[in-house]
Amino acid sequence: MKICQGLRPKSNYKIPQLVFDIINQCWDADLSKRPKAIELNSVIYEQIKEADE
Repeated sequence: MKICQGLRPKSNYKIPQLVFDIINQCWDADLSKRPKAIELNSVIYEQIKEADE
């Protein structure tokens, strides 16, 4: 499978770059480079907080 070879979908969707960056981090083949849930929570919380301001 191409996914096993590191192939990932390109960002051709209309999503914010930050969201796509997070998705790419979560797809990293190296598990140690993937963000932990608490880190994702913090990033998403900050983005929501900024959007509300």
